[in-house]
Amino acid sequence: AIPYEKIKQPASEMTRLVHNDYLEQASDSGLIGLLTYGLFIAGALVWGYPTPKPLGQGSEETDWFAFSVWLGVLGWSLQSLLEFSLYVPALAWPAFTFLGLLLANRGRNQSVNVNVA
Repeated sequence: AIPYEKIKQPASEMTRLVHNDYLEQASDSGLIGLLTYGLFIAGALVWGYPTPKPLGQGSEETDWFAFSVWLGVLGWSLQSLLEFSLYVPALAWPAFTFLGLLLANRGRNQSVNVNVA
């Protein structure tokens, strides 16, 4: 096995990060930053949860797609308990993009359509 020191130098960023996104937010931003970030992620997951549509208002495929995206974002947020994926742009950008997609989908589903005869 190759020693970790040969792969990552002690001065590199990955060796200085906490191995948890939530703890990293706490160490970078303090308790207020931790609470803000935690509430943002939890609130977005709760708000972005795809609600079932009444019969005849959209396809089941759309519901399964939204639920699959929500599960992926939930998995990413749980994985953040063990890793620092916010510091890897290839992981963070898609996760926040999917989170935005969920919230946009939620807003579209809750819009009120007024029929004027």
